Amino acid sequence: MYAVNHATGERAILNFVERGWTCDSYITGTMYDADGAEKYKITGSWMNKLVMTNIQTKEEFVIWEEPEQPKDTARQHGFSNCAI
Repeated sequence: MYAVNHATGERAILNFVERGWTCDSYITGTMYDADGAEKYKITGSWMNKLVMTNIQTKEEFVIWEEPEQPKDTARQHGFSNCAI
């Protein structure tokens, strides 16, 4: 997937890799500034969490994390609180 911020020229390229039923699928990606220099790496799973790492400082930020599941989620067919 390719995303562009047309106001600033920053862009991101994300790769969604599907593994199957027994392994977590995952995401890898890179964010670039307007000059095309790499600024951040994105890694993680769309099932658990996504982490963005600053290439220069190695500082990590969690940019998405799976929300807490409702009580007795199996009886709720795995729906989230938002879906119930």
